[in-house]
Amino acid sequence: MVRCRDVGGRQPDGLARPLEEGLLQWGLAVLLIQAATVTHAQPPLEFDLAFLELGGGHGGADLSVFATSNRLLPGRYVVDVFVNDVFVEKREMRFDATSDGERGSDALPCLTLPMLEEWGVHTLAFPALVLAGEPDACVNLPAAIAEARVAFDSYRHLLAVNVPQAAMKRRARGAVDPQYWERGINTARLGYQFSATRHGGSDFGQAQTRNTLYASLRGSASLGSWRLSHAASFLRGLNGRDRFQVIDAFAQRDIVPWKSRLLLGEGTTPSDIFDGFPFRGIQLGSDESMLPDSLRGYAPVIHGVAQTNAQITIRQNGFAIYNTFVPPGPFTLDDLYPTASSGDLEVTITEADGHETRFIQPYAAVPALLREGVWRYNVTLGQYRNGLSDPNPTFGMASVARGFPGELSLYGGTIAADTYQSARLGIGKNLGRLGGVAVDVSHSRSRTHLADDQIVSGRAVRVLYAKSLPDTGTDLRISGEHHFSRNYRSFDDAARVRQGAESLVLGAGRNRIEGTISQRLGEGSSLYATVGVQTHWTANVNRLYQIGYSSRVGTANVGLYGNYTPGGGVPSRWNVSLSISVPLEALWGGSSGSGRKAAPTNLTYFLSRDHENRLNQQMGVSGSAGSDGLLSYSMNATHANQGSASRSASLSYLASSGRFDASAATGPGYTQTTLAAAGGVLWSGDGLLLTQPMGETVAVATVPDAKGVHFERYPGVSTNRDGKAVIPHLNPYRINRIAIETGRLPRGVEIRNPVTEVVPTRGAVVRADFDAIVGVQAAFALIDAHGAPLPLGAMAENDEGQVLGVVGTGGLAFVGGLQKSPGSFLVRWGGADEQRCRVHYALLLSDPDDVYPYVEAVCR
Repeated sequence: MVRCRDVGGRQPDGLARPLEEGLLQWGLAVLLIQAATVTHAQPPLEFDLAFLELGGGHGGADLSVFATSNRLLPGRYVVDVFVNDVFVEKREMRFDATSDGERGSDALPCLTLPMLEEWGVHTLAFPALVLAGEPDACVNLPAAIAEARVAFDSYRHLLAVNVPQAAMKRRARGAVDPQYWERGINTARLGYQFSATRHGGSDFGQAQTRNTLYASLRGSASLGSWRLSHAASFLRGLNGRDRFQVIDAFAQRDIVPWKSRLLLGEGTTPSDIFDGFPFRGIQLGSDESMLPDSLRGYAPVIHGVAQTNAQITIRQNGFAIYNTFVPPGPFTLDDLYPTASSGDLEVTITEADGHETRFIQPYAAVPALLREGVWRYNVTLGQYRNGLSDPNPTFGMASVARGFPGELSLYGGTIAADTYQSARLGIGKNLGRLGGVAVDVSHSRSRTHLADDQIVSGRAVRVLYAKSLPDTGTDLRISGEHHFSRNYRSFDDAARVRQGAESLVLGAGRNRIEGTISQRLGEGSSLYATVGVQTHWTANVNRLYQIGYSSRVGTANVGLYGNYTPGGGVPSRWNVSLSISVPLEALWGGSSGSGRKAAPTNLTYFLSRDHENRLNQQMGVSGSAGSDGLLSYSMNATHANQGSASRSASLSYLASSGRFDASAATGPGYTQTTLAAAGGVLWSGDGLLLTQPMGETVAVATVPDAKGVHFERYPGVSTNRDGKAVIPHLNPYRINRIAIETGRLPRGVEIRNPVTEVVPTRGAVVRADFDAIVGVQAAFALIDAHGAPLPLGAMAENDEGQVLGVVGTGGLAFVGGLQKSPGSFLVRWGGADEQRCRVHYALLLSDPDDVYPYVEAVCR
């Protein structure tokens, strides 16, 4: 007999007393579960069952399931393996019953000699392991190695193996064995960025309105170990001209034994020895990101100041590689797409009234010192290309670097083409506390004119210095280059001269100095400065100076910024500004209260003055809505010393399917309205997924049949109705932790393994699977065929062996993961056949979300 009632905020009278009596016992059961440890070495806990007889409790309880940490039955399980607290792999392992057959003992993992070898254990140093016998024979690791421990957490499916460091093979810190790198699944992806702006007002002349458009598409596919990619951009400027460019198109794959990458198509040469430049051809070279603790590719941070809602466009080698909109005030762009090119970046700030400001951001990479015995190489064959014009010469380039004892590195390379030859040789040295320095010399020969075969040659010397002090927060980079004659050319300059560019401008640089420094100043304060100076044989000098300071004063954030670009024949440009941001609640001493803290609303003040004697003052309010801060907003009002006033507002929303932005601004003589979106689409064998901007390497998380599951550190990402979500911006060749926010799981969803780790290769789409129990939750009053309540501590399980709930006193159990239609589940309180039974149920579901079904059922 099965009787169903609803239980929740309004309980039936007959259920109130049983529930009140059962809460204490349910709480006891939960405490017993939490009290259990996850190590097999700890002796079993013992419980005095007489306490459960107090107050008329029922006997027959079997609490042996709580006596050990997991009560794991023999079988095969997929587990995450951690060795000395470092994730090494996910694998299926066999768990065997204990040899003594002790009642209530957990099954133990079967560790084999090949497993220990893979995990880096120095097995040859321990006779008990060498004599283990067959490769698939189980070994007793704690008995073979003193102080070694093995523990298993059945809730998280986590196997923890701890081995003394002396018993481990030497391995570079931070290394992940290549055998655990995941090449991922076959997929196709399309990433997009789109913005459309409508400009209006008298500032735009008779046209009254003008539209600007920017679109960037990057399509890619993963086929086994191969990665295919194609990127293009479209730009319509204020002049109404359209420009479509193919940025790159290539196929690439890892060559794991060589720690290298093979590229076919369009790419960029490395910038560690020669200046990087774009090419079309074939390239084989070292990929430093595969190495442990190696330096990652350096990308510059762009600083600037916008007077209005401004459009920022960044070009490199003639290609528009980045476009975004920023609100009035100082801005920092630190999310440029990874690139190896060291070509200077041309930054254009287009204000809402159409006024443009341009500056050149120097970009040169400092070659990293290599560890002793480490090689780095690159070979490139192809055709030079840029986004400007033809013809493009064919070339071959080779470079090599090696680390020697004494923290010394030697490097060199050569470039050869019909119209150009160059060679460079250099040495790098670690100076200890003084930083690292590299010095090299180069020689070039080039034909510089289209009309004749005149050959010119020149020499140059370059000094590169880098210093980083993590303890003090100091990061310094300086590069200097001197050309001994006006005839020295880089390959990029020589090619552009052959294309008809003015050689006095491009190829005749004399000296070049670039430097950046960032310094952390106490708690919450930092300073940065950038200097770039380039002189030419024509006596022209290009300079750029930037400085910025930010600090936290109480609850306020204060910033001072300045930049200066000398004119060199045209008026010099400069700008100084002050910004202050204060949380509104701090102005009247308010607080966010208890619970999840909402994102603060900030009151901002911005003051700037520039070379045209424009003095702007701006007041604004900005903040985020919701506890996750997915919807951000800002409203600003600006007043200039000419008496003009302007207003602007913007909204941005980060959804699981993309980022969407809108802004509007108006002022004397102009109006501006912008709509923008960025995101992507991913296709796999399971269908299409809409995503946020993905980056190069991603994971597809699967929580079967669970919609609305969120993930830590990935705001806005949640599973769709099929239980799938795309986790963006993973680090290749490194351990990436993906964790579910268990505190905000949808109703009816329980997660067995809320955390998993993946180690993807570059450009891969890997799987991150979670074990979920999804279904209806209900309260049961369970009795056996004789009318007696089921024993306290009995486990309710589904047919797959997943635990759905625990029986409390009086046979009361709260069970999850149930089917909406009639179904059944197993109840087990021991190993004998008479210690298990099956419950058949049919639930009466009610509409209110706070009401759970209540079922009285016989377990047969």
